Amino acid sequence: ISVNRKVIRITARDSPNVRLALAQIAAGLEPTGEIIIPGVLTWDEYQHRLATWDEQRKAVGLDAIFYEGRENLLFPPSWIQQAERLAESLGPRRAETIGIDTAEGADNTVMVAADKHGLIELISKKTPDTSVIPGEAIAFMRKHNVKPENVLFDRGGGGKEHADTLRRMGFQVRTVAFGESVSLEPKRGMTGFTERFENREERYVYKNRRAQMYHELSLRAFAITRKERELLRQLSLIPKETDEEGRIFVRPKTRKPREKETNRKTLTEIIGHSPDEADACVLAVHGMMVKAKVVATGF
Repeated sequence: ISVNRKVIRITARDSPNVRLALAQIAAGLEPTGEIIIPGVLTWDEYQHRLATWDEQRKAVGLDAIFYEGRENLLFPPSWIQQAERLAESLGPRRAETIGIDTAEGADNTVMVAADKHGLIELISKKTPDTSVIPGEAIAFMRKHNVKPENVLFDRGGGGKEHADTLRRMGFQVRTVAFGESVSLEPKRGMTGFTERFENREERYVYKNRRAQMYHELSLRAFAITRKERELLRQLSLIPKETDEEGRIFVRPKTRKPREKETNRKTLTEIIGHSPDEADACVLAVHGMMVKAKVVATGF
């Protein structure tokens, strides 16, 4: 059976609001940004997307064409756009978990507070004096009223040492090693979307904890405000892959010292620097999915 199909492409430039501005420019006038039809793409928003979206997002979201890049993405344009829209629709919320990716040198120390709906606050800064990190972590916990057992540190990059310092002070924070193997763990009792997410997530097999945590985030409807452009950019570049055994795989942050140079780039090479914001975000999400195994004291 042969089926004839006619594909109609409706691009961003077909928005009446955008068409008006383009017509004004063609006439030598300054675009007024007038909104002819509310709820349809505006000229100002069109300009914002042109300036901030990568080529893949422009191809799909503005030009209505299928992106023909070489790789599938773990966080495709549709996921990024949904994250931005969801952030616009939410009111005040209360943080449930915090993810902290610590660093020294050129990388950033990042702290992310989140709830089941999405990101609430992200702080990213250079910490050449790493001794300030435990104190800043305590201040961030108190600001968002998050219990220490719901605070997760990346174990690498000095994270274990900072977590040990906090534990000696009575703050029983958790640590996660991105490269560790994955085993089934007890999950928090949640309702609604998270229950459906957990039922889906259990079917997958992961190469390591990094793959699990990034995939956990990719399965969720998760709000990220548009102002967090760097986080959105990092997520939008991560390939969706499986290894030779069919396990879900996310590339490592850096190449191991003795590992030979290959055509497969690391996350740092793909993104242009360490994915600190993305790592802190997935740590916060993972904290909502996995029960704490300690009881915090002194907070």
